[in-house]
Amino acid sequence: MNDEVSAAPANGGPRRSGAGERLRWIGGIAISALFLWIALGQVGDLRLLTDALARARYEWLVPAIACYLVGLWVRALRWRLLIAPIQALPLGSVFGVLSIGFLVNNVLPARLGELARAVLLAQRHGISRSATLATVVVERVFDGVVILLLLGIATATASGRVGAEWLSLLVPITALGFGGAALALVLLAFAPRLTLDVTARLLAPFSPTLRAAALGIAEKFIAGLGVLQDLKLAGLVLVTSSVAWLFEAGAYFAIGQAFGLMTDPIAYLLAVSVANLGTMIPSSPGYVGTFDALVARSLGVYAVPNELALAYAFVLHFAIWLPPTLIGLSYLWRYNVSLSRVTRD
Repeated sequence: MNDEVSAAPANGGPRRSGAGERLRWIGGIAISALFLWIALGQVGDLRLLTDALARARYEWLVPAIACYLVGLWVRALRWRLLIAPIQALPLGSVFGVLSIGFLVNNVLPARLGELARAVLLAQRHGISRSATLATVVVERVFDGVVILLLLGIATATASGRVGAEWLSLLVPITALGFGGAALALVLLAFAPRLTLDVTARLLAPFSPTLRAAALGIAEKFIAGLGVLQDLKLAGLVLVTSSVAWLFEAGAYFAIGQAFGLMTDPIAYLLAVSVANLGTMIPSSPGYVGTFDALVARSLGVYAVPNELALAYAFVLHFAIWLPPTLIGLSYLWRYNVSLSRVTRD
């Protein structure tokens, strides 16, 4: 067991500030409520929204959920590849931990699922939390690269449509953000000694104990970037990232058919990319409001009526929220751990 694991107190570790936690809940709920209010404000007649929900062909939930779950399994395979330079793990175990991470993000604020994954891997496999968090950061950058690609394809085909002007600003902002993050990680991975030397100089004013602890964490974080030093492995991560997102887009497409929407798959690439960029916005658990409003907005580019677009967003949200939540709960029971344990350790 590594030092970060053994350092956790037996009572579950330090507790987060109760006031800070309440503020996160209140702030997230307020942001979600704002986005829901904006989305519902675009609906001229709520009866049209309820009619659209009533007329939907819900048998399409089956292929939608199937696509999403296959994508989740591919994400587990990708994360296993990211962890491989640190330690070889069974795919089933990685899938379980990833599912719990999705569960935590779906029911708690502040994307605590990423921390829960680090805690669980430390508890179950003795992998440093810092190294695990580094793999999650790399995972997010690969997600960003694929999302940027999907967004670029969708934007190119949607250019000239009424209401698509905002996309011309979204693409360069996304490219700048993820491009900068990717460059920073590559520099960390290929120049670890320089990074540690700079870190040591920055920490010079602090006590030797604090410097040693911080440098130890930095070393473990850099170890988690090992996949970037192996071009073949990085290529496999990029391929699995692309496959995972295409399966998720398949879920978007299937729900679209439930509402009789367009059959052009490119339209759903725009929805999946914009919606998932929106998950970066702080909100209530499960991205309520932010997800729905942005999905509806993206469909507006294809002249889908507001009422129909929002009904689609609500059903889609349910279809991709419920399955990983239930699977995550089953793994919590199987591992005999609680939500408080994996989010407070």
